[in-house]
Amino acid sequence: FALRENGVIRYMKKFDFNPGCFAPYASLIEGTVNMLVANYSRTCYVWQDTTLAWSSTFQHVPVFIGVLSVGQLKGHIVTLDENGKIYVSYLGTDPSLQTATPAENREINYDEKDQEMAKLQQVIRE
Repeated sequence: FALRENGVIRYMKKFDFNPGCFAPYASLIEGTVNMLVANYSRTCYVWQDTTLAWSSTFQHVPVFIGVLSVGQLKGHIVTLDENGKIYVSYLGTDPSLQTATPAENREINYDEKDQEMAKLQQVIRE
C-alpha cells in the first residue's frame, strides 16, 4: 500500500513474487513515487507508482536496498547481502545497444513431430 500524507490509500500493488526488501524514493516526475523492490531471485525492480519502469538482476540476494547519490551522479542503487557485503550499482539512463542475435532457422519435420506426438499420447493413455 502507498499512503498519502493524510493516511488515505494512494494505490495498492500486489506482486507475483515475495519481496526481500524495498525502498521508496522521490521521483523526478511530479505526483509519482518510485520504489525499488528486490526479491530472493536476485531481481531488482524499479516501479513508478504501479508501473514497472526497469528491472535488472544482481549477483547476490539483497537484504537491504536503497538509493545513493555520489557527487553529481544521482541514482546509485546500494544493496547489502546476507554476509554484510555492500554493493553499489548504477542502471544508467540509456538502454543497451547490444541486440540479441536471431536464432538459427531450422526446418521442422512435421511427420517426425506427428509421430512423436502420437507416441506421447499413447503413453498418456496408458
